[in-house]
Amino acid sequence: MEWYKNVNTDAKVAYLLTLTCWEWVEEKKHSGDELYERFNDEDDGLILIEGYDEIKENPQAKFVLFCIMDAVCYAIWQAYQYEKADDVPQILEMESDQPLISLMRF
Repeated sequence: MEWYKNVNTDAKVAYLLTLTCWEWVEEKKHSGDELYERFNDEDDGLILIEGYDEIKENPQAKFVLFCIMDAVCYAIWQAYQYEKADDVPQILEMESDQPLISLMRF
C-alpha cells in the first residue's frame, strides 16, 4: 500500500471508482440480475448513503453522488447488454452511453 501514500486525491477517487463492479468488467463474473440485486437491496445493499440531507445541500457532493450512481447503473446496464437480456429492471430501461458522453464533456 506504499503506492497509495504517493497518489493524489483525484487518483485515489478514480481508483475506487474503477473497483466498482470490477469483477464483472474483468471476468463477466456476475449476471446483470446479481449485480442489480446486490446494489438495490434496501437492507444489505452496497450503496448506503448516510447524511443524504447534507449531500442535497452541497452541490459538489450531490454531483459526486450522482456520478457514482451513474457509474454503478451503467455497469449493471452493460452487464444486461452483454447478456443480451430482453428484460431489465425498470430503473435501467433508460440507461445508455449518454452519462459517459456527458461526463467526458467536463
